Amino acid sequence: MTKKEFLKQLESELSALKKAERNDILNDYKEHFVAGYEVGKSDDEIIMALGRPEDISQEILEISQMEAQGIDTQQHVGAFICILIFHGLIGFWIFLSIVLAIVSMFFVGIVMLVSPILYVVGIPWQGFNWFEFFLGLIFSGSGYFMTFGMWHLGKIMRRFVVNHIKYLANLVTGGAK
Repeated sequence: MTKKEFLKQLESELSALKKAERNDILNDYKEHFVAGYEVGKSDDEIIMALGRPEDISQEILEISQMEAQGIDTQQHVGAFICILIFHGLIGFWIFLSIVLAIVSMFFVGIVMLVSPILYVVGIPWQGFNWFEFFLGLIFSGSGYFMTFGMWHLGKIMRRFVVNHIKYLANLVTGGAK
């Protein structure tokens, strides 16, 4: 492909743009060719470095469409960086501590749930005691409620995290205002 063919194809790919904007872009790419010729590159080498006209035009049209909709691409990059810093440095550790607390309380609930079984197994060695028996029943009931409570809290947490990730993706791509 030659410089002329490249520019002609790029111009036809950018036909959706206004003529003045299209000419500015084509002039920029003509300057790329001039700069490449100055360092001794051929048309093929310059075109290889620039990329395919279809890819270039697609990117330019997407940016143009975002600008027409009033979406500032630099704002999205800034939002992405802020989200990344907050969630990477602070949010992750908060999330991890909440998850670990839920998981540990779930397992404590399981241990409390099986505590009467441990009491029954120990009767032959320690004898029967009404206080320990009722304490075991109380632990078992508490363990039942704690286990199922943490199970449901985990499901709520999962739903929150999925919705939060969708919100952040929407925020970075410009869907949320």
